[in-house]
Amino acid sequence: MAKTTAWGFGLMLVGVALGVLVTRAGGLVCVVAGMAMTLWSLFRSPRLQSLKQRTLRLANDLLEFGDKRGPEPSNPLSYEGSDQTEQGRISNAHFEWKRSTYFNYMAHFRDRVVEIYYELAAAHIFTGLDYREIDPQATFEVDVKRIAEALLRTASQMPSSARTQGVGSDKSRP
Repeated sequence: MAKTTAWGFGLMLVGVALGVLVTRAGGLVCVVAGMAMTLWSLFRSPRLQSLKQRTLRLANDLLEFGDKRGPEPSNPLSYEGSDQTEQGRISNAHFEWKRSTYFNYMAHFRDRVVEIYYELAAAHIFTGLDYREIDPQATFEVDVKRIAEALLRTASQMPSSARTQGVGSDKSRP
């Protein structure tokens, strides 16, 4: 968004310079194009979208991530009768899947989930998730599907006009 806004302001400055130095028509075109780019980038800003829309988008992104990961491999403890080599292979596949899911979640989704979690709480909307579920620190346990489903359930119960009500928003002013 910042890049588009910067380009929009840049085009407006070029337009003003062209209007002063060369032709007013060329300058006007650049100013109008710059304003359009700036307004477009501001309109697309996530802050202007409703809290419900952002919650739904995050839940859908999490579900898509879970689908790409595929099903969780079998629990190695359920294979008591298998030989030691097979048990090791199953255990390694299970652990690698959990580890990979955890690191991808932490790298690509954790910050977004925590931010939505706090925004919802600030609006007195609660997901039913425990904070340790969305920000697991000591284990590789993260249930992406559970988080996504809780966010979907929460968003479905929100009114369409739910917006952020944090400090600085219009609704926080007396």
